[in-house]
Amino acid sequence: YDKKHQEYQDQIQTLEIEMSEHSKADFDYQTTVAAVLSVARRARAIFENSSDVAGKRAFLNYLLQNPTVNEKKLCFSIASPFNLVLELADNPNWLPDRDPVGSKLGEIILASLERSALFTSAAPPLKIVPPLFNRYEATQTYGPHIDGAIRPVTGTPYRVRTDLSATLFLSDPADYDGGELLIQDNFGERSIKFPAGDMVLYPGTSVHRVGPVTRGTRLASFFWIQSMVRDLTHRTTLFQLDNAIQAIARDLPEHAALVDLAGIYHNLLRDWADT
Repeated sequence: YDKKHQEYQDQIQTLEIEMSEHSKADFDYQTTVAAVLSVARRARAIFENSSDVAGKRAFLNYLLQNPTVNEKKLCFSIASPFNLVLELADNPNWLPDRDPVGSKLGEIILASLERSALFTSAAPPLKIVPPLFNRYEATQTYGPHIDGAIRPVTGTPYRVRTDLSATLFLSDPADYDGGELLIQDNFGERSIKFPAGDMVLYPGTSVHRVGPVTRGTRLASFFWIQSMVRDLTHRTTLFQLDNAIQAIARDLPEHAALVDLAGIYHNLLRDWADT
């Protein structure tokens, strides 16, 4: 018994070490992706605003690969992984399905959503299509449309019902003109242009479009959610009830009604949710 017990303890310790290493590797990769995009976006400003000649030379050595001079013409290639950013800059659709960079960025977005109580309350999500990314500039636009009811997950046999659509803005509004997300609802057409990092959720049944970009570049991520609560009215009711419970818990944490309200919320969720 003691021998087997020690073997199990050793296996548990080995698994814990491996899990820790995988978690660290994932965090390091996310940090690297964020750093690459940050440097790529600010490369020109970094170079032009620096008076440090040695620093500029080091910066060029970091970005350029095998630079040579041929008849007074500088020839070079962009070092990895910045070459991916340059290649994608010429693609108006930016990142295709299953692009390795897009996949990693999508994982970062999904990890952030998992930690968001607001998103969980508003959605509440059952399945999420891996985030996609698009780029609009130079009068590019997308006309009025309704998203398809069922969205396949590329490379898998899985399908997702598009109860909710999501747009995550990645460009600062000051960086571009136009490019508003225009969504029709019962009160007319709403114009949405959020700061970078903000996201809007809207019913998949909504007619929506992207207005033409007249200056700069609009970058965004978009994806779809299958909710545990299919019905929009039920989903809205649960979201409003959860917000009310959170407000009471914040202002009157000892109020006796909190237990009853929480029970009502979970009983409704139990009745309306599909898992």
